[in-house]
Amino acid sequence: MKFWLLSLCLLVVSYHSIAQSGVYQFDDSTEVYVQVVSSNPEKGRNKSIYLGAFGPDAMPNIIGFSYFKPKKSYLNIMGGLHGGTVDGNIILTTKHKPVTMKQSVKMAYGGYNRTTKYVVEVPSQKQFSTAVHLGGSYYQYTLYDPFSAIGLIGGMSLIKSRYAHWLIDSEYQEGQGTSINRLNADVVFYVNRQALGAEPTTINIAEDTRQIGWRLYYDGKATLWSRKGHLGFQYMLGIGQGVEKKSMILLAGLGLGYSF
Repeated sequence: MKFWLLSLCLLVVSYHSIAQSGVYQFDDSTEVYVQVVSSNPEKGRNKSIYLGAFGPDAMPNIIGFSYFKPKKSYLNIMGGLHGGTVDGNIILTTKHKPVTMKQSVKMAYGGYNRTTKYVVEVPSQKQFSTAVHLGGSYYQYTLYDPFSAIGLIGGMSLIKSRYAHWLIDSEYQEGQGTSINRLNADVVFYVNRQALGAEPTTINIAEDTRQIGWRLYYDGKATLWSRKGHLGFQYMLGIGQGVEKKSMILLAGLGLGYSF
């Protein structure tokens, strides 16, 4: 009985080792050893501070902070000269999907001090989550005479995340990267809409602004592949109807971030 238990344990350990490492052999007989340190999204660089220009309502928001807790929650804060937004997610369901990631590595070949690039497929996994999306905002608008409004956000999000950390030929080459993005579908209730300019004002709050708007947008981050995986991009793109009645809004933005 003990022999069979020991054999089963060895089989599990061997399978785990094979799943987390591999040797790739190419046409010129070059062998590349790849060890996957982790592909668990919980081990990723899930906190970030970023700078850029982002416009869910009034451009520009210039600074932000995000924090993702896989299987639990997501928090995003943005602010600028005209106000800011705090929004977050409560995650309802989560599932994983095994994937492979193509990575380019440089290796010496032919016994000379020359290098060439090879492409290896590194095993990884994606995490998909559905979540409730809630938040609030306060902005001052200046398209007409200045006015302000508070936005109460409610909707749903689909969150996709991925992380991989690998070693090539022990520690000769190392890389890791994190990507987190959301597809958000929201209804926004605009309350406490009020003119800020001196009387008489040309804006009519009841006629020129709306109480209920909507937005559909994609946002997130992707770090650059590097040894530490800290630097990357933050982005946003979508459309909606904001507090001003006369036009659709473009939710867009791009910035640089530091993830940790």
